[in-house]
Amino acid sequence: MYHAPFLIALGPCLIMALAALAMCILSSTLARTRHARLWALSFALYALSYGLGAILKDTERGLYPLIYFLSICAVMAYVAGFWERRGWASLGRIPVALAVVLLLLTPFMFLRPMQFGLVNIAFITALHFLLFSWMSSLVSPWGRRPSATEASIIAMLVAAALSSGVLFAIAILETFGRVPGGTFVRLSGLSRTPLSAALGLFTLMLIASDFSRERLRLILTDPLTGILNRQGFELAARRAIGRARRTSRALSLVLVDIDRFKAINDRFGHFEGDRALIRFARYLSDALAKSGAVARFGGEEFALLLEGHDAAAAFDRVEVIREGLAGLEIPLSAPIVVTASFGIAQHLPHETLEGLLARADAALYRSKQGGRDRTTLDDEGAP
Repeated sequence: MYHAPFLIALGPCLIMALAALAMCILSSTLARTRHARLWALSFALYALSYGLGAILKDTERGLYPLIYFLSICAVMAYVAGFWERRGWASLGRIPVALAVVLLLLTPFMFLRPMQFGLVNIAFITALHFLLFSWMSSLVSPWGRRPSATEASIIAMLVAAALSSGVLFAIAILETFGRVPGGTFVRLSGLSRTPLSAALGLFTLMLIASDFSRERLRLILTDPLTGILNRQGFELAARRAIGRARRTSRALSLVLVDIDRFKAINDRFGHFEGDRALIRFARYLSDALAKSGAVARFGGEEFALLLEGHDAAAAFDRVEVIREGLAGLEIPLSAPIVVTASFGIAQHLPHETLEGLLARADAALYRSKQGGRDRTTLDDEGAP
């Protein structure tokens, strides 16, 4: 017959071990999920600490500090996974230094002659509370609302932090005899399995979500310039058309073609031509300043999506962009002046994206036929 601590620790031990194995497999098969390796290490350390707790007997209490130290290392590895996912540089040196100092100071809680007991455990649960609370703020990158998966794991981290906070309070109360002896052990055992299962499940979901997000980015992004490709732009445009129909806001589409780009390739070579395309794409993105979508349709043709701009406002905006090309520095082996032709079409009620693109393309064709380096409105939007 197994003793009660064994049964209490067996469930979370198996859950953590299986989660660690799944994360190892995912990190080795999915691109850009290196943070999964740190999470796999975290869950493996948790499984080890629970496993040791399950097999130790009451006469082996001297190893209890090792079990709790492994749990602290596990939660630190979990934090490190969120750091890596978010970008180490974005966090700065101070939080990393504090985490390292905190981890280095932790073993002093286990050194004799200090008697390991509820006071030490209270310190450990307080540390878990702080780290889980910290992790909940690291899940979603700055400047972006959390996805449904990110919101779910934030909720689980908050629940884990609250559970640690409650256990900290119970450990303190039990130390001073305010609650019956053994209360901490019983509550800790009851909370381990559901929290372990939930954290394992939602962490795996987050890894899968990150992979899906990265794959979608690669599908919808032009690999050379880093802006949207035609597929990504059409998706953004269809969504914008839907918003325009619901809100009756103006929407304009602009097609852009670099003038005589073939001459640049012939003179400088395709490698230098690619550098010119990258610089031109960055210029368009900076000019819109996140107020619209920018895409490369292919070759030297680009597209802009201007929400909230009618034909006249779009014309004024594009003219500023076109005239600004005169001062654009292109990093080629010899200085050149780049010009571009623009065609603008304002979205009409009940018009499809295909119709809008056709009118913008016709306006662009007239700009090139009229001598290039100019902006033309389509017939529907011309004053």
